[in-house]
Formats: sequence, C-alpha cells, structure tokens
Amino acid sequence: MGSDALELIGLAQNEIAAIDSQYQFWITITFAVMVASYLAHNQLGRAVRATIVTLYLLATALIVLRTQAHIGAVSFLMTELRNLGSGYTFGSEAFPYVFPVMRLILMAAGTFAAVLFTLRPNLAREPAAQRSAGADSA
Repeated sequence: MGSDALELIGLAQNEIAAIDSQYQFWITITFAVMVASYLAHNQLGRAVRATIVTLYLLATALIVLRTQAHIGAVSFLMTELRNLGSGYTFGSEAFPYVFPVMRLILMAAGTFAAVLFTLRPNLAREPAAQRSAGADSA
C-alpha cells in the first residue's frame, strides 16, 4: 500500500474519531438534560424549561450538521482509496450508508425523549405515583 493510501486512511480514521467524539458529546448532554430536568422538576419554571429545550435543540442540530460533514469526508476518502486501488475498508463498505442512518434514528429518539422529559418532568414520575396511590388505597 502506498504512502498516499496510508495518508488517506489516517485522515479517514481521524474523521471517524471526530464522529465518535461528537456522538459521545451528544449522549452526555442528552443525559445531563434528562437528569437535571428530573432532579430539579419542582424548581424549574416554564421559561427556564423553554430555554433548556431551545439550547439543547440548537446544540443537537449543530452536532448533527458537524457529524454529517465528517461522514461526507469519510465517504470522500473511501472513494479516493478505492480510486487508488487500495482494498482497505473501514470495517464495512456500508459505513457511509448504514451507520449514519442508525445514528440519526437513535439521536432523533433520544432528542424526543430529552425534550419530552424536560417539558413534562412528571411523566417519568407518574408510574411511581400511581403505584403509591394504589398502595395507599389498599
């Protein structure tokens, strides 16, 4: 394998690491928003909740856009590697197609849950409240 191919592989691996880093940051802020909303449910007013949701959605959109840019770069680098005749793949030829879709679905579901639990923090507490109400009446 030539030095050009090795350089492209290194660049692609850096792009993949950046994608993983973006995803890890998104997971961190998603759980932080959910836990903070759950723990501080009585102390957060509507304006604060709306601010949290707005900032969270803007951060999520930025992460999605940056991730898409990195995925585009990986796809370009994979095409260049193919053109050089290198047989190298990054674990799978499906990388630029399957993983982004799976990640986007997971991020959409996680974002929906974080927004829902921020705007309706009692939603997470309802089953416990219903169980204790049933135990009190027995």
